[in-house]
Amino acid sequence: MNNNQRLQIGFAILVGAGLLYLLRPALLPFITALIFAYIGMPLVTRLTMIGLPRVWAVGLMFFVFIAAVIGGVLWLIPILVQQLQELPELLEWFQTDIIPQAMQYIGVTQQDLEWVAFSDMSIQWTRLFNITGDILSDISRSGKVIGQLIGLILLMPVVTYYLLRDWEKLLLLLRDMVPYDWRKTVLPFMVECDQVISAFLRAQFFIISIMAVIYIIGLWLIGINFAVLLGALIALGSLIPYVGILVGAIIGTVVIIIQFQDAWLMPLVWALTLLFVGHLFESFVLHPWLMSDRLGLHPMVIIFALLCGGQLFGVIGLLLAIPTAAVIFVLLRHMRARYKESALYIGKDN
Repeated sequence: MNNNQRLQIGFAILVGAGLLYLLRPALLPFITALIFAYIGMPLVTRLTMIGLPRVWAVGLMFFVFIAAVIGGVLWLIPILVQQLQELPELLEWFQTDIIPQAMQYIGVTQQDLEWVAFSDMSIQWTRLFNITGDILSDISRSGKVIGQLIGLILLMPVVTYYLLRDWEKLLLLLRDMVPYDWRKTVLPFMVECDQVISAFLRAQFFIISIMAVIYIIGLWLIGINFAVLLGALIALGSLIPYVGILVGAIIGTVVIIIQFQDAWLMPLVWALTLLFVGHLFESFVLHPWLMSDRLGLHPMVIIFALLCGGQLFGVIGLLLAIPTAAVIFVLLRHMRARYKESALYIGKDN
């Protein structure tokens, strides 16, 4: 490969990266669909191996998934409605007990609040007009976000279906695009990247599912309201090392204190014990069993990759951060192997 070809390839990479950056809002459904396609690929492959046509295999998988989602929603709605009916009592308790105790602790009386409110009334009116303008601008931006969310929900299943149906054709197309002289090097690299990314995504999906079930059942047995939402949030937070358990501990503490009021100590102890034991089970049982050290990334590298991806590309960057870091790790491993085979490392005499 001469210098002119290297410049052409480098220019094509820069143009592609620029287009990805400019089109990142439109890429969210496709990136999300690609992740779900990676997760669902083993099931489709097993169904085709037993003789089921690929179209029917993909359709059967979608049917099972939609049935599970509808069943989960029908099971979840009555629980949420029952727990939301307790909110007025909790808010009344917060207003009559917590707020007076907090005012007494910081040395503020009701008369002080009334005097401050009266003296700052003109300032507050000015702020009110400014806040109203900010709210109207936020509503316009929120409408755009809601439109993107609806587009994501409607478009993602369609893209996932076609990716699962035409997966083998897409792989053959990518393979045919690799120049013949490069295939001995590039194809093993692509296969290893595919294995690492698919292993991570599928293992992470199973880890989140298992931990969500454990946290939901545990919090429900303790008697905490919104156990389903809280348990799912903690499990999803495990994507970022140590963040899920920390966020779960903070939110769970607030929920427990508000719900159990004066009898909050023992439920809090049981909840924190559940989070601690669940974190140990995830770190020392699930990760070694499902990950098998195939990713090989240190937790600090994962955190750094997520921060960089979120800063540069937003939600798209968060979705692609860890797979991109895994590909870079595979690339560095191949470069290290080539370096150890080079004359620079071995030496001319050897």
